[in-house]
Amino acid sequence: MIITARYDVFLPAFLMFCLANEISKDISFKFKVDDYDLEIQVIVDRGAGYKSKDDKHTTYGASRLIVKVRHDEQGDLDYFKSRISEIYQPFEQAAEIGINRLIRFFQYKLNNPLLREVSCHDDPWSNNPKWYDSQGNEIDLGVVTSDYSRHLAYGYYPKFGMKALQDIDDPAFNDALAHGLEAEIYEEVLSNARTDIIEENYGRAVLEMAIGCEVFVKNKLFAASRVSGAIFDYLSAQRKIEVSIQELIHRPLKEAFGGSFREDHPVDYKNIGRLFQARNRVAHSGRCSFRDDKGNEVDVDELVLEDWWKSIQALQDWLKTKITVY
Repeated sequence: MIITARYDVFLPAFLMFCLANEISKDISFKFKVDDYDLEIQVIVDRGAGYKSKDDKHTTYGASRLIVKVRHDEQGDLDYFKSRISEIYQPFEQAAEIGINRLIRFFQYKLNNPLLREVSCHDDPWSNNPKWYDSQGNEIDLGVVTSDYSRHLAYGYYPKFGMKALQDIDDPAFNDALAHGLEAEIYEEVLSNARTDIIEENYGRAVLEMAIGCEVFVKNKLFAASRVSGAIFDYLSAQRKIEVSIQELIHRPLKEAFGGSFREDHPVDYKNIGRLFQARNRVAHSGRCSFRDDKGNEVDVDELVLEDWWKSIQALQDWLKTKITVY
């Protein structure tokens, strides 16, 4: 029995099409994901077309997809309905894979901006699709399907610096509402890293965590003139004007503050070093890993990143205290 699930997907940005034949109808792509047959219909926004005098063809945008996933299921319709709680997930997972194949080509090969991959766990498109039988008749399953968002799960069990608002009278919150809030660059980068961790893009998260950490340290140090002067004098005496973050938060800071992050927080210092080691591996070879104290190669996962994030927070707290006192 062939069963079809139909999903209506709205993208955050446009897929751009400029075809030799003027687009007179919506475009469809058919392909397989494992043993699931997919058909993605691109709903072209003809009101978003553009053609300059030098263009041969009109460029159109499309931000809505109709995705149909077909699969040959065992048993009759009643048997299918009885197993819907375990069947619907493979359908939506196949849809997610197919949609993201399409998006990734437009995002990375055609350089269409503002796109992001979809998630069947976190995005509403996967909730309550329409189901059809082999004859194309809509099936009333009598159930409501919805997924438990990973984002909400992280909100319930905070990690990576996530917090819930605990006081609606919080002065900082009300000041942000009244006057707006300008995020610092390191905050923006670490926010991106947090999202990538949740979406399991660990290599990108490592790059962003390392960049955020480096930007924070250097901004805090070199924005304070007395501190930057003391550090620069030390580095000049050592003939080391270019210095790594690991070096910077040890001897130069000990010269400037009389205290070293390595000496005050040895475990966190080691974690910072491993973060930058992993950053270098991602940048140079594309491998998201580091070597432990025994020389074993360790793949970076969420638990590792959680430890490293705590160490970045420890460094931030330590450095803010030192700058304030100094």
